[in-house]
Amino acid sequence: MPRALAERRIGELDADVHDQIAHERDAGHSERRIALGLLSRLVRGVAADVQWRQRLRVRRLIVAALGVGLGVATLNLAQADDAPGLGLIGFMLIGGAAVFGLRRQRR
Repeated sequence: MPRALAERRIGELDADVHDQIAHERDAGHSERRIALGLLSRLVRGVAADVQWRQRLRVRRLIVAALGVGLGVATLNLAQADDAPGLGLIGFMLIGGAAVFGLRRQRR
């Protein structure tokens, strides 16, 4: 996630947790109950984050596979048409899709 987006998200989470604590205290709940609620929220949030990252990886691999497929089809068309420029485009599609699919997500 880009740094600016991550910092904004951290600010949102910080404000949300602050609001939750204030709401729980206003409702008269004990500090122990508030802490357990925050711990529960943390565990659920980590699980949701892992699922989100897995979905993102799957989407990235699907897009990369489509790019490779399009590149292979372009190479086949280039051979049938004797079009070297089209062959170059095919190689570029395959290389770009491979780099896109295999590179690590920025944090």
